Amino acid sequence: MSELSKEELIEALKVNERNCSDSWDRGYNVATENAIVLAKQLPDTPSKPVVPKYVADWFEKNKNDLEFNIWSYIDDWNRQDGDSDFFKFMDGGENHSIETLIKMKLCSYEVEQPKRWVVKLNNDEGYIFDITRSWTYKKVFETKNEADAWAELHDGTVEEV
Repeated sequence: MSELSKEELIEALKVNERNCSDSWDRGYNVATENAIVLAKQLPDTPSKPVVPKYVADWFEKNKNDLEFNIWSYIDDWNRQDGDSDFFKFMDGGENHSIETLIKMKLCSYEVEQPKRWVVKLNNDEGYIFDITRSWTYKKVFETKNEADAWAELHDGTVEEV
């Protein structure tokens, strides 16, 4: 079965409308009209899931035979590394892990960008900078705790970038 676009679905539903000669046809048309209203509410393009890098890494290694590899991962559940981020992703029901992996295959995906922080100095001197070779740039911190420590040492405030 080939995939229909949103517009093709709406047109296919319209073609199936019936002449209202009896109550069955009228009921069929009401159901078709309701289906058209719902079809119009569908997004024009499916949204790409945004996933952490560890999910993207697992997906890239397993995408060529995704269904089997998902099944195999679950079948070997007790032998998986229970401390790994991917295991926790698969174990958490609220993130719909299998649905997300399938959407990644169907719609592509984007990798979540990690949070980063900079420290703005409160004395109007700008930001804490790194100087390497001949380049000067804002020092970007990988963890908020590290940024908080620098901010406390240099009388600054932490900003997420």
